[in-house]
Amino acid sequence: MAKELERLQVTIEADPRKLKQGAGEAKKSVKDMTASINRDIEKIKSPAKNMAGNETMAMLNNTKAMIKNTIADIKSGALGGVMADGIKDYVKEAQIAAGIKVYTDDYLQLGRDIESAQKSLEKLNAKKNAMSDTDIWEETEAYKETVKAIGAAEEAVRKLKAQQSSMTDQDIYEETEDYKELSKCIDAVKKRLDSLDARQEKMKAIGIKKNSKSWKSLQYDIDEAKKTLTEYEMDEANMKADGSARQYSKKWNDINESVRRATAELESYKAKKAGMEADGSMMRHTKKWDDITAAIQRAKSAAAGYEGRRKAMKLSGKDTEFTGGLANQSWTKSAGAALSAV
Repeated sequence: MAKELERLQVTIEADPRKLKQGAGEAKKSVKDMTASINRDIEKIKSPAKNMAGNETMAMLNNTKAMIKNTIADIKSGALGGVMADGIKDYVKEAQIAAGIKVYTDDYLQLGRDIESAQKSLEKLNAKKNAMSDTDIWEETEAYKETVKAIGAAEEAVRKLKAQQSSMTDQDIYEETEDYKELSKCIDAVKKRLDSLDARQEKMKAIGIKKNSKSWKSLQYDIDEAKKTLTEYEMDEANMKADGSARQYSKKWNDINESVRRATAELESYKAKKAGMEADGSMMRHTKKWDDITAAIQRAKSAAAGYEGRRKAMKLSGKDTEFTGGLANQSWTKSAGAALSAV
């Protein structure tokens, strides 16, 4: 009640005209209601004398006292010129305090429902606040699949590199086409020399003179062949020295390409994983978290629904009812209407 008066006081200070208007209307409505009550009391005064201890007479007296107190409060400024809603609440509280009115069962049940919903909400919030990070968050399926792919790619790279390491020079290298051609030329010159040497031995066997034309011609061919062989062998040595004699084999190139592709794939997965970690898409709320937040929302909605229904009952005046014999008195209805009009 104190809070309501405090809010009404703010309204009064903000607009004095509404203060005067509200006070005037309140005084007139309460005076009219008091006159009506006095008339009805006079009608039942004789029977009431024989019912001095009757509960109804006590309630009537309480009602009259409450009305007088309300008028006195307005005159003294205790109500501070409250507006219509404030007067209704003030009078209602006075009626309840005097035992003239009570809250309806439906209104009280709504209060219990609200309290139950609030307690449920408190328990749910406490449970939510006690949840650890592992209760709240879990890795997304996409992130799990990426981590799994990284593991598979790392294993593939490891196996390929192990296979590379086990390869011999013969597996890794092969002769270049130029070196192969040079080797063929060397072999051909060597064969020619062998043939020339055999011919020379035969000529010696048959006694061909060294100053003969045929001998000299043979010696010339032998010298040219040796000269050619020497040149080829020098070319061969140079090619071996500068590395042009060999190249990587197809087998090596194939496995090396496999390593390159597997490594690139691995780096791609790692980049994807890093991106998911950076933008937070690696994590999602757990089902446990979703369930409790949904339960909290349902509890809030239920509490709000109960509050809305209770407010509607209060605005319509269905939150309270007259007690005992007063409930059927004709003046209580007109009094209720008068207060509702305030």
